[in-house]
Amino acid sequence: MVIFTDTALQNVSFKACKIVGVNFENCNPFGFEISFENCELNFSIFYKTSIKKTHFKNSRLQEVDFSACDLTYSIFDNCDLTRATFI
Repeated sequence: MVIFTDTALQNVSFKACKIVGVNFENCNPFGFEISFENCELNFSIFYKTSIKKTHFKNSRLQEVDFSACDLTYSIFDNCDLTRATFI
């Protein structure tokens, strides 16, 4: 339940983190580059974010909102996307 308001996340890797219910849409879009490995991101929101080339590896992304995201060249490797939304 961390709140990111205009926070810059540039070249940030999350490993073995529990990041539940976080709204990434309010992050600063300039240079926004993140990756996740062995993480739990359930109920998080990426609405309208540009997360091109983002790697999600061995992570749980249950009920995550990816609506209106640019996921060009993103990789979901061994991830649980149960009830995730992609529009």
